[in-house]
Amino acid sequence: MKLFTSENIRNIESTDINSDRISGLCLMDRAATAFVRWISDKINKKSTVKVICGSGNNGADGLVIAKKLHAKGFYVLIYIKKNINTKSDEYEHHLDVIRGIPIQDHDDLSLEQTDTIIDAIFGNGLNRPVTGAYEDLIDQINASEATVYAVDIPSGLSADRGVIGPAIRAAGTFSFQFPKLSFFYGDSSEYVGAWSYDTIGLSKILVANCPTPHHMINTQMLTSSYRERKPHTHKGTYGKIYVVGGLQGMAGAIIMTALAALRSGVGICHVVSATDHRPILQGNIPEAIYHDIEGYIPDEDHTIAIGPGLSTGDRAVKTLSDILAIAKSPIIVDADALNILSMHDQLKETLPKNSILTPHPKEFDRLFGPSGSSHERIEKQRQMSQKYQVIIVQKGHHTSITAPDGRVFFNNTGNAGLATGGSGDVLTGIIAGLFAQGYSPIDAAILGVYLHGLAADLYVQHRAMETLLPTDVIDYLGLAIKTIA
Repeated sequence: MKLFTSENIRNIESTDINSDRISGLCLMDRAATAFVRWISDKINKKSTVKVICGSGNNGADGLVIAKKLHAKGFYVLIYIKKNINTKSDEYEHHLDVIRGIPIQDHDDLSLEQTDTIIDAIFGNGLNRPVTGAYEDLIDQINASEATVYAVDIPSGLSADRGVIGPAIRAAGTFSFQFPKLSFFYGDSSEYVGAWSYDTIGLSKILVANCPTPHHMINTQMLTSSYRERKPHTHKGTYGKIYVVGGLQGMAGAIIMTALAALRSGVGICHVVSATDHRPILQGNIPEAIYHDIEGYIPDEDHTIAIGPGLSTGDRAVKTLSDILAIAKSPIIVDADALNILSMHDQLKETLPKNSILTPHPKEFDRLFGPSGSSHERIEKQRQMSQKYQVIIVQKGHHTSITAPDGRVFFNNTGNAGLATGGSGDVLTGIIAGLFAQGYSPIDAAILGVYLHGLAADLYVQHRAMETLLPTDVIDYLGLAIKTIA
């Protein structure tokens, strides 16, 4: 699914309106109808709903929402900034036709006994920090005990850059037609809350023809790449993988990576690890073939995943260097192998084209330098993918995947139960297993990240999020694959 900048969205909307296919007022009515449908089961009809509006089109959306909630029997109060000169035409139109709903000034806002606030102050076009009276208004709302829902985007949050100053902390946000880019940034999550979106009927042709490097992974995207298991095949059909790591008492990491690769459907799995780990590994993964890491170099013609539990000592550095020296196809690099790359910068230049790197934000910063915000880190991720011609999977609440051609994919599966040691080892195994089976590197990364999160989501449908273990993700991987298949 395509994701757009605020400028893209404005251009699509204005072009659609100027084509006379739909009026701006009709589009606004559709947006308000969708928002009311979303919020109606979240608020009690006995509660007080205070709709706080700005004087632009987001405020106009708020006015239409207030009218529709009032018509459904909710007790609604509207708050606007009176005696203001800058108003959109749509805002003035809807303000003139409000009937039966009390309208008060922002200065008279009292939130002591408010159940619900609807934030319709600033919208998609905000591009500078909020200051002055509006900053005070945002602070007042955030300090209240009311439940806050944002119209299209929390006021003060930039749709493109995320956190740029004071912003509404919403319990939930409903976005029109598309999620905003900033919803996928880690530092925006405390402001956006649980977000949702729905179509408001913008032209499908205009959306399809608008270029963008940004995408959200969804099931429709995966259907074209998913490779169904065929009859009359054998283990050689589904690839061979070498999983390298598990030194210095870290056998668990390499076990999880290998098991995840096997569960993803790979035909043959080799584990290259420390001598002392042989009985542990063969006892826990009887399906895998074991090799001692001392002096062993995997076959360069097959998929190599290196890093989980590898350590960063001399033996580990030599192993990674030797593999990079002979690798002719992309490799998957995780954990300690990433840390080795950050300590030996020249090794980055030897990565095979389309290799897949899977850092978490701190590992990413060690590799490529610190960033001032999530937005800056995503932009740097794009640049580094293009510079080194690799795929970077930056793990997080909405894991981002960047391709060598500049495309960015955001994932929307998964939950906080994945915030535990070993989750990344499992993800590496899934991605590597898919790549070994013949998926392209970018498709393996996209499908692997989606399945990893989906398996975690399927687990929490039946059990507490706090109890999720990385091995549970492996156990639920089969159900996740069946779900998309």
